[in-house]
Formats: sequence, C-alpha cells, structure tokens
Amino acid sequence: MDNRKYGKFKIHHRDIQDNPDKVQAVMAECIITRAESMYHEPTIAYVAISDLFEIVPYGETPPVYRVLFKNLTNDLNTFEFQKEES
Repeated sequence: MDNRKYGKFKIHHRDIQDNPDKVQAVMAECIITRAESMYHEPTIAYVAISDLFEIVPYGETPPVYRVLFKNLTNDLNTFEFQKEES
C-alpha cells in the first residue's frame, strides 16, 4: 500500500484499559507503522497508514489527528479522526 495516507495519533492508557472495544475499532482501520509509550503522559503515540487520513506528500511530516470516540448505540462503537491544526 503506497497511498501516502499517513497520520499520527495518541490513545490514552485509560481508554485501552477501560474501552478496549473502542480502541480495537480504531486499530481495525489502521496499519500501525510505529507505536511509542510516552513516559511524560499516559498515552501511546502511533504513526499509521489509514484510508481515513489525508494524503501526505513525499518529504512532509504526517499530520496529527485526534481520535474522537462516539457511541451511537450500546452495541456499536464508532470513532472519527479529527485533524489537529498546527
């Protein structure tokens, strides 16, 4: 896959522990290329490829996205990536 749709995002340790189904929904839409546990804040920072991200031209840094979890019904966990402005 070389569609150049790269992005960076973080997931809080609390979400991983308390809401694993929601986190799995995010991971199902991404190919993780890097994951790093951040000591200074309780998060894991990811770099990933996803069709949900914008195309990143060669030589540019992937944008940072915020994961916004939504709960439409009790059985359906959804989310969206919101691009953060730099």
